[in-house]
Amino acid sequence: LIPQLKKLQDRNESYAIVVPELAWSQNTTTRCSRLAKSFRKPGKLVSFVSNSIDRIDSVFQRAGKEIMVGPRIVFVGHSGGGSVFKASAISGDLCMIKPDTVVWSDSTYGRWFTVAWNKCLSSGGTDTVVLIRKWTKTWRSFNRFLEGRSKLPEFLEVRNFRGKFYHSVIGDNALDLADVFQEGC
Repeated sequence: LIPQLKKLQDRNESYAIVVPELAWSQNTTTRCSRLAKSFRKPGKLVSFVSNSIDRIDSVFQRAGKEIMVGPRIVFVGHSGGGSVFKASAISGDLCMIKPDTVVWSDSTYGRWFTVAWNKCLSSGGTDTVVLIRKWTKTWRSFNRFLEGRSKLPEFLEVRNFRGKFYHSVIGDNALDLADVFQEGC
């Protein structure tokens, strides 16, 4: 994340990033079925985001700065992180939060994207960016979602990669590849 955030620092823009570390995922290989249990209960993700904003605001207040007003909320899920989007869409929390952007970083396995789209993201109001490596499981799953759709809505952007853009490269560069921090945002 740090190299991708350098451009914000160079532009002297303020930002705060909250990265939830799931208790069982630290320094381990995490099965996706366990990830899907994260933020599955209604109110859990809403509470997490609200508490995160409160903690950031308290840091600002202690430093004598103004608190955030209408912070831009962006969710990025790489690989198994797509299952968390699916779970939070089912719980209703993803739609309640209405993030500005949701980035699927090579994370559209199975029906994860389809479920999150049908339960929440298709209603609009959230820019959805899909970063995907062609000819992979995630690409095939996403293509099943695309079947029968002649035109994608304006708020859904798909970026296909090939060649040396491996799974890890997409994840390591997801913020830049999705243009999350466009100048002036």
